[in-house]
Amino acid sequence: MTKYEKYYQQMWEAHKEALSAFQDIHDQYKAKQRDMKLKKEFDAVGKSARATMEEWDARLCQQMEKGKNSVFSSKVSEKFWNEVKKDFPLVDLVGVEISFV
Repeated sequence: MTKYEKYYQQMWEAHKEALSAFQDIHDQYKAKQRDMKLKKEFDAVGKSARATMEEWDARLCQQMEKGKNSVFSSKVSEKFWNEVKKDFPLVDLVGVEISFV
């Protein structure tokens, strides 16, 4: 198991309740993206989940950026976010205003 996969797994273990709640609302929103009431809930729950994900991404890359491996930290970060997007493909839409014309 790679380091980014370990961090992703540790993140889930440490924040299982919050991430599970976000996964529930994420899956509902994924099915009904035009529901604005659901979008508000998606944004509210997703804001804290996204902050948790960003915190773990920073933990993962923090030590790499200090040493000779700083070039690889962006690649590891990208792999971490790809792992996140396997479970949460719409995570980038948290906080984004959407209007339907």
